[in-house]
Amino acid sequence: MVFEVLAKHQLNIMLALSAVCANLAVFMLFLKTISSKRKASLILMDISAGLLLIFDRYAYMFRGDTSDLGFVMVRVSNFFVYFLTLVCILMFNSFLSDLCQVNAKEKKMPVRLQIARVILFLGMILVIISQFTHLYYYFDESNLYQRSSTFWLCYVPPFGSLIIQFIVIISYHKILKRSVRIFLYVFTLMPLFFSALQFFTRGVSLTNLSLAVVVILLFLFSLIDLSNEAQKAKTIEINYLKKEQKDIQLLFEQTTEALATAIDVKDPYTHGHSSRVAEYSKKIAAMHGKNEEECNDIYFAALLHDIAKILDNLSRWLMVAE
Repeated sequence: MVFEVLAKHQLNIMLALSAVCANLAVFMLFLKTISSKRKASLILMDISAGLLLIFDRYAYMFRGDTSDLGFVMVRVSNFFVYFLTLVCILMFNSFLSDLCQVNAKEKKMPVRLQIARVILFLGMILVIISQFTHLYYYFDESNLYQRSSTFWLCYVPPFGSLIIQFIVIISYHKILKRSVRIFLYVFTLMPLFFSALQFFTRGVSLTNLSLAVVVILLFLFSLIDLSNEAQKAKTIEINYLKKEQKDIQLLFEQTTEALATAIDVKDPYTHGHSSRVAEYSKKIAAMHGKNEEECNDIYFAALLHDIAKILDNLSRWLMVAE
């Protein structure tokens, strides 16, 4: 029942998802709070996924069309469907590499991801070869797509690379955030599941639809991750400013109290006078409805009300010195 609904509406679904991918690629161009390598990977992934769905849509639209245009379109469309699927996974490989390098602080792409990249390039070469050898598929007299006996080979490069990427994610399990790990697992396992399912079904592009969905989700995940990082940085900055403000306030209080003590020490009859005046002033201010900040201002003003004594003594000392 579900497959029937998808088969009926999948062309419209493909068009909608391709439009979403195109919009996300444009939006990503103006996003500056992300590394250039990761940004390029996401943009190319969105473009590849969007084009993949467009060509897949044309492949369905022109299948069985025996006109010259139909003859060309089904062959071009099917070629790019196979080719762009590998490009999407290759861009994810680049995205995952940057993520691992940043978290693990490695200078080079992990070896296993390099192997996955080589497998994907070999897969692209096989797609090109298949156009001349019918390695994966062929078209009958009615211009209908038919799987060849060696069709299963087309699953080796994407399956192999996704499995390697899954192993890499497990290897970097401890240094990746929980939310990051969960999404990366979804990205690698979801296409694997639907690709395996599509091997036994026809008429519904489960692999391509699922790949486009996870590409869109990857973009949204990247935005959420950037938002969390920005919030974290903002929290650290606010805490730092609060600490600085607290330290400055403490220094001011200590300096003020030291000055007040210096004044009172000069005269044994007024020892503690400044502190008492400050305390009384603060209590009176509170009784008259002043807020805490105003009461503190009054307290320190009262604490320094005899500062003129020091200035007077200093001026007298300078006059004597002259």
